[in-house]
Amino acid sequence: MGLSDSMVSNPRVSVVMPNFNEAEFLGKAIESVLGQTMADLELIVVDGHSTDNSLKIARSYADEDNRVRVITEEERKGVSASRNIGIREAKGEAIAFLDSDDLYAPEKLEKQWAHLKAQPNPVIVYCDRWKLDIDGMTLPPESLQRRAGSGMIFGDFVTRAFGHIHTILVPAQCLGRVGLFDESLRWAEDYDLLLRLARSYPFEYVDEKLYGYRKHPGNTQNIMDRQSRLRSQAIVLERNLRVGGKLMTPDQKKSVVKELLRLYSETNQRGRLLKLGLTSRPGPRYVLRYFGRRGLKLLEGTRTAG
Repeated sequence: MGLSDSMVSNPRVSVVMPNFNEAEFLGKAIESVLGQTMADLELIVVDGHSTDNSLKIARSYADEDNRVRVITEEERKGVSASRNIGIREAKGEAIAFLDSDDLYAPEKLEKQWAHLKAQPNPVIVYCDRWKLDIDGMTLPPESLQRRAGSGMIFGDFVTRAFGHIHTILVPAQCLGRVGLFDESLRWAEDYDLLLRLARSYPFEYVDEKLYGYRKHPGNTQNIMDRQSRLRSQAIVLERNLRVGGKLMTPDQKKSVVKELLRLYSETNQRGRLLKLGLTSRPGPRYVLRYFGRRGLKLLEGTRTAG
């Protein structure tokens, strides 16, 4: 099965799939890639020292289809490191992502590739998602992918948290410019990369549900990790307020500062506002709610947006 050796050595798209102990779902995920209507692809499965049957399953597909490559990490470092290994190994002109418990719609890559190639300059193509349960049944519709539309939409991404890294098809050259996943972030590493891409490149939206996100107990974020998640989100917003401020409207800057105030309050980092010297001024009622009167004085000491 698969393509000729010459086509495999120069695929159009490389799909990067990190895996850790997802033997229950891995086969279906791999099959959703190999069953794409665009066959000119490669699948790179990066296994992070699984202790279940995952590695055996992945290798069985690689034995049957020369489009599948399996890489085992020397040590488990997390999903960002796994994805980065896959990106560095990728041979495709464009790169897509799939978690090993999720699914692609059969036409996902073909439709996104068509949009990508229709543009004269590099563009990142993203799509909608649908949600499925542990048995693969589609769950009731809900707004998983809030649209920001197309174009230079950094301001919408940063203020409304659009997008999911799994839904994008990105030219490899774009990742070469903005960098890979930040392995120091425990959470929000996908949001961080999306924002770096959005600062430099336009996005093109495909208004179809082409990515299936599986909801099951194994991928539900533990409430004990909430503080870590909020701190990571704050780090990402801080970075983008500093380096992407000129790409935001005054209202968007204000929205980011409001969100940072909330994150600082909930993670006991209230003095962070003054240390950062954040720009823009959220409303006094909001500051009073999260910081009290001390917060109002703190806010008065920050610089006004220039």
